[in-house]
Amino acid sequence: MPTKAFDPKAGKKLSREVDNSLRGNALRRALRHKVPRTLTPYEWERWYAENGVPKEHLKTEGWLARQWGRVAAWLRARRPR
Repeated sequence: MPTKAFDPKAGKKLSREVDNSLRGNALRRALRHKVPRTLTPYEWERWYAENGVPKEHLKTEGWLARQWGRVAAWLRARRPR
């Protein structure tokens, strides 16, 4: 259900209406042309093919890279010799 947008700085409602439904939020995110946050593996594969891999997904340092390093080490240790 569309609601009036609220400007907290001015402390009043704005004249434009904002659609806060799931559909409205999804449409706003799609129109911003930003990297999505939640896709299935197949959707990610298609998104990468259409848009390329963003630099945020190529990081080789930081917390996430360390976690994947631990997973890889654990998998190597479990591999039969």
